[in-house]
Amino acid sequence: MNQIPLIYRYRIERRPDGYRFRFPDLKEADFTAETAEDGVRNAPDHLARALVARIHEKNPPATERAHKGEGIAQIPPSLAAKILFIARSEEVGMYPAELARRLSMKPQEVHRIYRLEHATKIDTINMALNAVGSRIALSVEPLEGGSSKMS
Repeated sequence: MNQIPLIYRYRIERRPDGYRFRFPDLKEADFTAETAEDGVRNAPDHLARALVARIHEKNPPATERAHKGEGIAQIPPSLAAKILFIARSEEVGMYPAELARRLSMKPQEVHRIYRLEHATKIDTINMALNAVGSRIALSVEPLEGGSSKMS
């Protein structure tokens, strides 16, 4: 499976109507927010929708490291698992009806797995990934820039 980037750099521009968030590596995720805080909070949802559209087009973006003055937005793990499932499902040509049959689930339950706005348990996503010949692999890595020890 091709790697799907889950971390994107962004630039913020102050505008009369708020703050414009621009994603140089995924331009279709660009959006405007009333406040910078709203933008930072909503960036992962905009990224996820744009990324899934690219997956459907079979055109995942390439990313660069953030440059000076740019921020970083990361798709949260629960949403990332769903996006990676969608990518794998498309890669192997698995349609929701076939997935429902393989998982012995109702079609509407399977369609929820594909919907970004529907919260899906990680175990359910892993079960769906198993049906397309994959699994979730977890790891814990230190944060860049130092320790988070509490004094």
